[in-house]
Amino acid sequence: MKKLNKNVLREISDYTAIILGALLSGVGFNWFIIPNHISPGGVSGVATIIHYLVPAIPVGLMIIAINIPLFLISWRELGRGFGIKSLVGTLALSLATDYIKIPALVDDPLLAGVFGGVMYGAGLGIVLRNNGSRPEPPSVPKRIPAGIGLRGFFI
Repeated sequence: MKKLNKNVLREISDYTAIILGALLSGVGFNWFIIPNHISPGGVSGVATIIHYLVPAIPVGLMIIAINIPLFLISWRELGRGFGIKSLVGTLALSLATDYIKIPALVDDPLLAGVFGGVMYGAGLGIVLRNNGSRPEPPSVPKRIPAGIGLRGFFI
């Protein structure tokens, strides 16, 4: 019984941290990245560029749309648990990006890039530390350390 409770508490803790980390990343996106027309790397960057080209398409919606095939791959390759955590994190990031509307804090693109990168990175660190995944091809970062003999690290 104690083992079951410990596992349940760990899962609740993981999901809570994944959602909070994704929300922190989404707020960093809205405060700094999107208003200053900065494009990060990866799927989020592609979604941001598409939003800049076609402003009617929200960034969060594009993040979800681009990630659909990646979720299917991660579900098959890495299992149901990892796929669900990835889905929860990406949905939280997408919803935060699209629905938390806050004005830009700075107008200087350099400062916005630094502050936005720190907030986005801190949120991503929280997500990864709690067995989540970022909006990227999830099987790649999880397989590289095992494939080349590197041990995992903690953020």
